Amino acid sequence: MNIKIVRFISNYLELLKYGVVGVLGAGIHFFTMVLCVEVFGISSLISSVIGFSLSLVISFILNYKWTFSNRVDPQDGNHNRTTYFIKYVVVSLSGLLVNLITIYLMNDVFLIWYVYAQLTASFIVPIHNYFLNKFWTFNKKFKRSTT
Repeated sequence: MNIKIVRFISNYLELLKYGVVGVLGAGIHFFTMVLCVEVFGISSLISSVIGFSLSLVISFILNYKWTFSNRVDPQDGNHNRTTYFIKYVVVSLSGLLVNLITIYLMNDVFLIWYVYAQLTASFIVPIHNYFLNKFWTFNKKFKRSTT
């Protein structure tokens, strides 16, 4: 098969996997945020941080083990997993900053309902995070042996 076609399919599948993990993470983030605001009376910004934190851990595990598994060496051991996790956290924190700025501007400045603000952020942040994770966090190109 043509190398360009193989590369295209591989990139498409990687993006699809990232999307599945992202939808799950966004759902966890969103559900946790609404739960914290509506049930516990916590502010929308703090609630978003709580939802973000829970979704971060689950998303890292899924992206490490599934989405970007062809980019990580399973023989690396705990040290490199820790490095991947630290990079993932840095990317996620930058995404959280984008998320919080979006919520602040939409909810506190323009007085748009916090749920709409979070939905908007939920479309912006994954694009930001995907490219940083693909090209920085999981940039090591490890090719599994077929033997």
